[in-house]
Amino acid sequence: MTKKIPKMKPAALKELMMLAEQGIKVHQAQLGLYYRQQANWEEAFFWLSLASGAALLQALQETKNHLSAEQVSEIKKRLKEWRPIPV
Repeated sequence: MTKKIPKMKPAALKELMMLAEQGIKVHQAQLGLYYRQQANWEEAFFWLSLASGAALLQALQETKNHLSAEQVSEIKKRLKEWRPIPV
């Protein structure tokens, strides 16, 4: 069982989200792992999918195990449509 960590301060979460939305993989991974620790499985799966690499595959699969097939399907649609916000 993953221990929940305290919620991030709004300003810090906003900054992390901004960097993740710019397509910076390390920040996408941090955001996905944060959501995973908060048991927000849909957001965790989305951001870990964007950031996925060899080091994240296990966390991604474990996160996916908390989702229904329908949730995974919807997230895959989001992934196809997702584009970084231009800076």
